[in-house]
Amino acid sequence: MRCLTTASGRWSRAAPAVRAGGILACLLLSGCAAVPSAISEPPPSDVQLVEVLRDGAAAYEGTPVRWGGTIMSMTPRDGESWLEILERKLDNEGEPLRGVESDGRFLAVLAAGSEASSYPPGRDITVSGVVEGAFEGSIGGRSYTFPVVRTETSYVWDPHYYAYYPPGYYGGYYYLGRYRPFPHVYVPYYYGYPYGWHPYFY
Repeated sequence: MRCLTTASGRWSRAAPAVRAGGILACLLLSGCAAVPSAISEPPPSDVQLVEVLRDGAAAYEGTPVRWGGTIMSMTPRDGESWLEILERKLDNEGEPLRGVESDGRFLAVLAAGSEASSYPPGRDITVSGVVEGAFEGSIGGRSYTFPVVRTETSYVWDPHYYAYYPPGYYGGYYYLGRYRPFPHVYVPYYYGYPYGWHPYFY
């Protein structure tokens, strides 16, 4: 898709929002192109977390999977980095869906040397790898069996933002133009425990 360019004259003067929107669209398209195919495309079997939780990880050892969700924590273990992830279903591009319930949690084992700063809690992630087994842990003091994925490819998604309007505002939306008669704030939101939409992460 070719990026839009602006012309001189009335179009250039009258449509700053269109120009800004075109630039933004090009940037977004460039970002989407960087998503690895192992993340954007499901494996042939496309086994879901709910199936592994139901049947047991032993029945799926060595099976390729592509799962995603929200990073809850990162823990070093045996020279590797283990991510605890609150699962959510993925969209057609492999990004975790927003506003959906979770089927549970799983652990993703990253290669040695993975930087914790690259995997901050609260960020959405999609991993591609194989089921390696299960780990007996706990959530909130209660025992929980985590399916373990040996990660081959991972992708941390950029945070999403929504427009916040101060109480009592009922006017139009002119963010890309010059007219801005009201304070306009972008507030990040994350998915909290155990699942669902929250305006903050906890």
